[in-house]
Parts: sequence; structure tokens; C-alpha cells
Amino acid sequence: AAFYLVQASDGFRVSPAQSLFYELSLKARRDRLGTANQLLNIGTRYFYRLSNRSTTYVSLSGSYGRRLDLDRELILGGEQGLRAYPAAFQTGDKSAVLTLEQRYFTDYQPLRLFSVGAAAFVDVGRVWGSNAAGAPILGTLKDVGIGLRLGNLRSARANMLHIDIAWPLDDPRGSSPQFSIETRTRF
Repeated sequence: AAFYLVQASDGFRVSPAQSLFYELSLKARRDRLGTANQLLNIGTRYFYRLSNRSTTYVSLSGSYGRRLDLDRELILGGEQGLRAYPAAFQTGDKSAVLTLEQRYFTDYQPLRLFSVGAAAFVDVGRVWGSNAAGAPILGTLKDVGIGLRLGNLRSARANMLHIDIAWPLDDPRGSSPQFSIETRTRF
């Protein structure tokens, strides 16, 4: 089999307080049965600095899959953009996620080990199309939440610890909050 990946990304400053970044990727596998596991991803991120201590962040991404392998289905849940839902809450071959986030920065650096920040966010996402499990598609899901951000000041990798609590607005199981802790390379 032959695998291919084509990707492009760029960004630019809209004004001194605004930046816009976008990315596009297409990957697939070609074997004796034809082309499979085709996945097109498109995303954009927008930053608007309100002050030295506050930034508005907006992210919009979409994915389209065709003849996806079972382990490559598009999933939506906790780590995939909807923080109030469990990981892999929904699966399909198409997805879209919108995130609105207000970020706050402080000068507080306890023991000069990490920097402290916070975020308030809204996530809206949807997955649709075929899925291997035949699970029902629940439509557009939404959540709201708040989070604490701890940036590692003593590491070359500069990972950010995200501590979030989020409430689902459309969870058919009930609306209990989801608490999560994870590391990311971004705020």
C-alpha cells in the first residue's frame, strides 16, 4: 500500500490585535483495492487580543472521511472538541466543531514553576454520516465551561496543563458536568 499526505498551513496578522491561522490536510491509503481511509481536514483559528491580560479565541474545524478504516472513524467527545462529553461520544465520517473561548492571563507564577491563566468556553460540534457501530447520531451538541491553565516554566517542551469543568447542554443521558485534566502544547 502507498500512503500519502498533503498538508498546508499559514497564518497572518489581520491587525496589531488580531491573528488568523488556517490549515488544510488530505491523507489516504492506496492499495490493490483502491483508495481508502481518505480524510480531508480543514481548520481555522482566530485570536483577538483585547488587552495584555485577555484574548478572545475562535476555532472552526471540519473533517470529511471516505472509506475510513474502523480505527480511523471521526470521533467527537472530550479530547476531540466537546469537553463536557466523554471521549468518543459520537462517531461518523464527517464532523464539524466550533469553539469560542475567552482567555485570561496573569503574572502569577507560584515558585516560578508555572504560569497561571484561565478560560471560559463554549463548544458546539456535530458528527454525522456512517459509523461502524451503527450508533444513533445525536445531532448538534453544545457545552459551556471554565478552566484553569498552568503553563510549565521549567520544561523545554512548555506543555500547558488544562484543568476544565464543562456542562453539556444537549446530553441525552442527563446534564452532569465533566471534569478533565490533560496536557496540551497550546493554551
